[in-house]
Amino acid sequence: MIIRALEPDEYKRLEVIKDEPIPNPECSRVIVAEDNGEIVGRLIICAPAHLEGAWIRPDHRGGTLLQEMELQAARTVREMGIRMVLFYAVDELMERYLQRMDYSKLPWSVWAKGV
Repeated sequence: MIIRALEPDEYKRLEVIKDEPIPNPECSRVIVAEDNGEIVGRLIICAPAHLEGAWIRPDHRGGTLLQEMELQAARTVREMGIRMVLFYAVDELMERYLQRMDYSKLPWSVWAKGV
């Protein structure tokens, strides 16, 4: 068993993993486990594309400004080659906003570790 980082020109080898997008090599690294040259495991290192710091001045709240900014952010990340964006909600109010903008709550929690 060999465990190593794939070189960017090797990312096409990840096509053997069905129904999973191949990450963008410009903003990720992929660790693979190989058995006799075949990929048998994969772990992706990436800085997840995420939206944060949502702020609207009080006299501009109550309209669609957050949605308009989010739509522009979505266009921008697509131009960057990013296929999915995360948006963290710190309270139920933000969760309701995200739900109205067609975000889906993911079935996992976020964990952190200093390295």
